[in-house]
This record gives sequence, C-alpha cells and structure tokens, in this order.
Amino acid sequence: RRQRDLRNKCLDVDKQIKALKTDPPNGDKYWSIFQMSCESHVPSIVEIALDSIQKLMAASILTGQTQDRHGKPLIDAMVRTICDCCAIESEKVHLQIVKAIL
Repeated sequence: RRQRDLRNKCLDVDKQIKALKTDPPNGDKYWSIFQMSCESHVPSIVEIALDSIQKLMAASILTGQTQDRHGKPLIDAMVRTICDCCAIESEKVHLQIVKAIL
C-alpha cells in the first residue's frame, strides 16, 4: 500500500509541475517526492521517478539550481540520488538512470 501511494504521489507531482503557469516553471521544490521514490528501491516506483526526473530536467523544469535543506546545491543531491539507483537490479531502472544522467 505504501509503495502504491508513493507511486501515485510521484505521478501526481509530475502532472502538477506540467500544469504550472510560470515560464519555465520551477519544479525544484518537488524534488523530495522524486528522491523518496528513488530511495524506496522498488523498481517500478524508481522507474517512474527516474522517467519523470529525466523529462522534467530535459524541459528545464527541474534544474537543481536551488539549495537543499543542508545549504548544498540541489543538483549534487539529484546526481547522487540518481546514481544510487544503480544498486537496483532492473534493466528498466538502469535504462532510466542513463537517460536521466544524459
């Protein structure tokens, strides 16, 4: 049940960001849900999170230009979180990692 809720939240955040009216919208404040999804280590959830991250980064919506809660550049946490997904043994996740990093 918990994983299904996390998966649904990840999909909802993706939709919310795409509906923002600013040009371009800043999706950095939504990073935490994608991070939690990646840290769940559930391949189906991680795959969705990484796909959303990749699409939002490609559209310059998720930029990582803000600071995280520790005052460090958010982009550092983003790269670290994406790379940590390599431990998940799923070809689909590995493909999404490559897409997100590129």
